Amino acid sequence: MTRRRPKKNNTRSSRGKRETTSLDEKFVAETGDKNPEDEYLEGPLVEERKSFGNNLSTWMVVEISTDGMFAKLKRMSFGGDTTLTAEDILKALREKYLIVEGIDTSLIQDLTARALAKPDAIITGNHQIACGTPPVSGRDGQIEYTFQDRLSKGTHLDFHELNNTFERTTLEEVLGAGILGLFVQPGEELARRITSTQGEPGRDIFGNVSMSPGRFPSLEIGAPVRESGDRFFATICGYVYLEDQHLSIHPPLWLAPDLMTAYFIHLQQAAPLPALCDEWLFEALTELEVSHGIDKTAISVLCHTPPQADIVEAVLIAQGTPPIPGADTMVDHPFQIGKHAGKILPDGSIDLRDRNSVVGVEEGQLLGKVISATKGIPGKNLIGENIETTDGKEISFKAGENVRGEGDPPHAFFAEINGNIYITSDTIDIKKVFIVDGDVDYEVGNIDTTHDVQINGNISAGFRVKSGGSISVGGLIEAGAVLSCRGDIIAAQGILGEGTQVTAQGVISMGSILTKFIQNSTVMAKGDIEVGSYIFNSKVRSGTTIRVHKEGGVRGGSIVGGETFASQSIHCHIGGSQSTSTTTIGINPDPANSARIAKLDKAIAFCESNIVRLLRTMGLQTIDAARIKAAMHQAPINKKKVMVEIIKKIYELVETRDISANERATLEQQQSLLLDKGEITVEGTLYSGIRIVMGKNSHSLTIDCQDLTFYNSSGVIHSRPPSHQSA
Repeated sequence: MTRRRPKKNNTRSSRGKRETTSLDEKFVAETGDKNPEDEYLEGPLVEERKSFGNNLSTWMVVEISTDGMFAKLKRMSFGGDTTLTAEDILKALREKYLIVEGIDTSLIQDLTARALAKPDAIITGNHQIACGTPPVSGRDGQIEYTFQDRLSKGTHLDFHELNNTFERTTLEEVLGAGILGLFVQPGEELARRITSTQGEPGRDIFGNVSMSPGRFPSLEIGAPVRESGDRFFATICGYVYLEDQHLSIHPPLWLAPDLMTAYFIHLQQAAPLPALCDEWLFEALTELEVSHGIDKTAISVLCHTPPQADIVEAVLIAQGTPPIPGADTMVDHPFQIGKHAGKILPDGSIDLRDRNSVVGVEEGQLLGKVISATKGIPGKNLIGENIETTDGKEISFKAGENVRGEGDPPHAFFAEINGNIYITSDTIDIKKVFIVDGDVDYEVGNIDTTHDVQINGNISAGFRVKSGGSISVGGLIEAGAVLSCRGDIIAAQGILGEGTQVTAQGVISMGSILTKFIQNSTVMAKGDIEVGSYIFNSKVRSGTTIRVHKEGGVRGGSIVGGETFASQSIHCHIGGSQSTSTTTIGINPDPANSARIAKLDKAIAFCESNIVRLLRTMGLQTIDAARIKAAMHQAPINKKKVMVEIIKKIYELVETRDISANERATLEQQQSLLLDKGEITVEGTLYSGIRIVMGKNSHSLTIDCQDLTFYNSSGVIHSRPPSHQSA
């Protein structure tokens, strides 16, 4: 609430000056009635009155705008003084209010005349007595992007996608982005600034000068852009980049995430590419801090023969030095170790001589000399950082079965018998070879040996061959034969079961299986299964990959009927047929892992059932430490020992259950990761009705299709064209 000023006496001594109080004011004071204007005069604006002229009773109230551009006379009283003139008002405005500009003298003359006509009255209103002159705004500045002059009409550059392209993690993604780029050279003008103007000055009513210049055009520039006066120039070669008023140059180089390779990236050009110079690319490499492994020859060749404008290409121009890990202790053998893929003959059969599955040696022959481990050699990436490596591991090789070592530890190994050499981990063994010159039949009988088995003929129906090594069959494995071994099985002429049951025959290998064909058979291998011609109406299972080659006639490359499963990949050329109702091809977890998970499930179920049974003997339903403690406290002395044993057994079962559950979860996760990497590729015809399985998901084709690779992603089976790496 505003405190009002105390009322003054209605009469006072003028000290020689005449009384100027109006009769209206005296009347109001005597009667006690309030003039509506009196409320205003006694309010906050009373103190804004400024006296002028010769008498204190002469006053005015002037309201000035906050920007100083306008002044309004709100109230004025001459207090009865008729000697005042317009010049007195002008003087008051100058001295009391400091108003010197834009005064409306005509209005002042009119107001003076009105006041003199009624000198005892109060003039009220909103009389604009002064007005300043506003400034004339200057023209805003702007940025003119001169690089756009090189673009054809309608050409659009996606700068955001350009930046994303060079941020991608693989070279294939960079080249597949499919964007346009505008390549600029060092020194090329990119933009110019058209400066703003100041405009014309203005003045407020106090005489203060004001300006309203145009806005200065702002442009943020990257390090590869230089500003000179009002012009902007590229300092390196590369692709122009403009986004959110930020102008820069993206070097035309893509660096691999491991900083080991740098490629010049030639995008599809939005304008003709200027002739490249070696120095430009060196400067671009410097911009990205590349200092090591620069290939000057590759840069020179690129500059002399640049790619065509519409070609997207990557040219390797710098490569880091990879670290060289130290070699582990090894045995240098005087003969080739390791099996070959085996030559597939035109009819799909296997040339055993080209397989090198086993290497035969003679008694006393040198098997190999030990070479000590070596130190690793550090590498260096593109920006000169050292890449640490590891030294080779010292391994002590041992002489195994039928092998003599020389030295302690051995530095050389010799064969003690004629046989086949086997190297597993750190041990060298010689296995004897069980050779059958003809067929395995009633004359030879079943074979069960720890040696390698070499059968030059067939394995007749119903006979068994079991080996602790590998089995090589020069002929055919006939219906009803059973083979099992810890090494590889090679059947040069095929595996045949003539019965209608797909389990008519069992062939099980802990290694790989290589054969001409599989027909009406059950075949399992821990390693790869490679078939020269076809798989027909069989149950085939591989712990790694299955590949069916296209040799061997019209059936070549086909999987028809039955179930064919691998853990990593399956590759064939025909899937299913018009006459066969059901063919299943799928990726399933490694049988060893699946067997382990099944075993863990049994262990978990055993633990949980026995935990429940033991808790019931104590009168409990769940494992509760407080209740177990109470039960122990209440138990008779002669039963406490038994209860201690029960509790101990419960916690042992809980620990076993939890360990098993954790292992199972780890195996499930591993299987899920492997499943996402699995692929089924058919580079040819897939007939309707074929069933594709990926883990727990399956998909049946309803129409014939051509050339597809199936894969699993987020629990869904997808397909895409194959990479056309023919078998």
